[in-house]
Amino acid sequence: MLYVLAATVLQGTVAALLGESGSLGENLWYTLVAFLLAAGLANLRLVVTPGTRPVPLRDTVPINLLTALVFLCFYVSLAFVPGSVTTGIETALGPLAAWVLTRRTGNVWLALAVLGAGVAFCLVRSASGTPLADLAIGATLAAVAGVGAAGIATESVRLSGLGHSPSAILACRYHLTYLLAAVGVAWHWAGNGPPSLDWPHLVVLSLLGVVAPLWLLQIGLTRTSPVAAMAIMSTLPVISYVTEVLQGSAQVSWSLLLAAAVVVLVFFANRSASAFGRT
Repeated sequence: MLYVLAATVLQGTVAALLGESGSLGENLWYTLVAFLLAAGLANLRLVVTPGTRPVPLRDTVPINLLTALVFLCFYVSLAFVPGSVTTGIETALGPLAAWVLTRRTGNVWLALAVLGAGVAFCLVRSASGTPLADLAIGATLAAVAGVGAAGIATESVRLSGLGHSPSAILACRYHLTYLLAAVGVAWHWAGNGPPSLDWPHLVVLSLLGVVAPLWLLQIGLTRTSPVAAMAIMSTLPVISYVTEVLQGSAQVSWSLLLAAAVVVLVFFANRSASAFGRT
């Protein structure tokens, strides 16, 4: 549980920073650099760790597809709406999607409560001036990312059940993501020219916003049920919103109270889901 929570804090903070300052082109570059680093470091770890069994190719396809879907939708969404809206929609849908994908194991009422609180938070937060067209595009992409994230959690548990270590799963799951990000970068470059990038800043954000969180999350997903993991990750909009407030891009309002309600629901949902599993 603590691994999932630590990953959530890092990802939520960086998402807020990208949502306020990153353009579509910069976010595509960020996705490319971040997942190249993640894939390179994960495969290096696999090589230097003796006795680690790689995941067979046939088992890598679903998690590669899901990873690419989730993160490309997530980071492209940040070019249209604030980070707290993207994370709010994604993580609001996560617990309910996980409940469906795991064949309805867990507390559906608390999953629905998290969904309702998350949607309410996003409606209040987006009322601060986001154009309707941008909100529609960003919200749709975030919703797809939310459903896909539950699929990643379920697939990670399945691969772990087959005897694959977190290191082996990490080493195989990013390849399609950086390849598709490279296609997006090439397409954007052809139409808009090369962007002006702060490379040290980009690399640091990649390490803090992708490499470290995904390593922590992969470990956490093998030790936590998908429903509980998605419930913990529902704190993402709270973290993103607090980051936006601290950097001056958002004002404290009733949205913050709704965000706090999400936090409370998350931890009650996690404890209830664990108790439900024991009984």
